[in-house]
Amino acid sequence: MKTRETASEGFRRVLALHHGSYTPFRQDPALAAAVGRQEQVRLDLSARAFLDTAEDQEDEASTSTRPWSR
Repeated sequence: MKTRETASEGFRRVLALHHGSYTPFRQDPALAAAVGRQEQVRLDLSARAFLDTAEDQEDEASTSTRPWSR
């Protein structure tokens, strides 16, 4: 079985170049804030658009935990 330690010199050179060219992802704080605001608006709109959904889910959850009856 080949591992990094037993790999060819060419593989190690390419791997070193790849690791050297990697730049970590840096998140833009303004973009992160905008995404957060959009997510909050989406959640608010969803809650207003589907008012009865939460009630239905609560009803289903309470009945789904009941044991089967014959």
